Amino acid sequence: MIVTGEKPMDEAPLIAGCRERRSPPAARFRGVVLALGLAAVSLLPAETRGGEAGFASVAQDPGGLDHLLAACAVYCGKLSAAVLDFICEERIEEEIYDYNRGGGIGFFSSSLQRNTERNRYLYDYQMVRWEGTVRESRTLLQENRRKTNEARAPLKTKRFYSYRSVYGPVGFFGRDRQPLFDYELGSRAKVGDVWTRVIDIKPKDGRVNLPSGKAWVSEDGGRIVKLEMDAASLEGYEKVMNTYDLNRVTPRFKTEHLYEVEKNGLLFPSRTVFRESLRTPGGRRIQVSRTEISYVNYRFFTVQTQETIRKEP
Repeated sequence: MIVTGEKPMDEAPLIAGCRERRSPPAARFRGVVLALGLAAVSLLPAETRGGEAGFASVAQDPGGLDHLLAACAVYCGKLSAAVLDFICEERIEEEIYDYNRGGGIGFFSSSLQRNTERNRYLYDYQMVRWEGTVRESRTLLQENRRKTNEARAPLKTKRFYSYRSVYGPVGFFGRDRQPLFDYELGSRAKVGDVWTRVIDIKPKDGRVNLPSGKAWVSEDGGRIVKLEMDAASLEGYEKVMNTYDLNRVTPRFKTEHLYEVEKNGLLFPSRTVFRESLRTPGGRRIQVSRTEISYVNYRFFTVQTQETIRKEP
């Protein structure tokens, strides 16, 4: 799945996935596209959740779940409607592991040998959102220590890719998305210098076409600081599972998005990490791939919410 050019906001604010892997015959693990698309939202009244088991009522606890969900809805409304124009550096470190049997002892033995493919990419990344349309563009500055200047470059990662991470929170906490999920309030936790409350997220009525995950929400404004997404609920997961012998291994995927760069009250991505591993029947964990994307050296040209637009003369 590749996103190019302009796409309307109501199609998919956040898209993340892993590409089909083309491995040499000796390699034992392969995968297919694993993708997440979260639809953009309009602003509708949030439903009432008081009285449900495991959920807090705003009347019972002003700092509880309903209070946080209401704050999240307001924040996501600002984020999805904001006028954005910024550039940052996108630094990508990718490691892909291929395994061969060693010593004739058998697969998953202690003699399993690992070959590592390492890729490093440096992009200038620009996002512009104006009048409901999002445009992303990349210039590849460096590939595996080789300097280049490739305009309108695609993401060259071989296993995992991420587009529009800034809009990740909208798919879980926008007002008209909230009726689709069940939320459970967890403990306090500190992410960097920010105190948050952990919220577990699951689709209502067991809907398999929606993601599940966990969010770390700031206590002082409903801003989503961190997201973890459960791969089992993502589009394409069944295809990935079909590429493995499930009698011998259990695939595990973990996607983590951190939002730690602040501008005009909005949080922007700082890091995205994707981990892919396998667990053997004996409990051994075997890492298959790891991709880390860091967003640094932001240059903001326009970050306007509806409030800041109204204040301008």
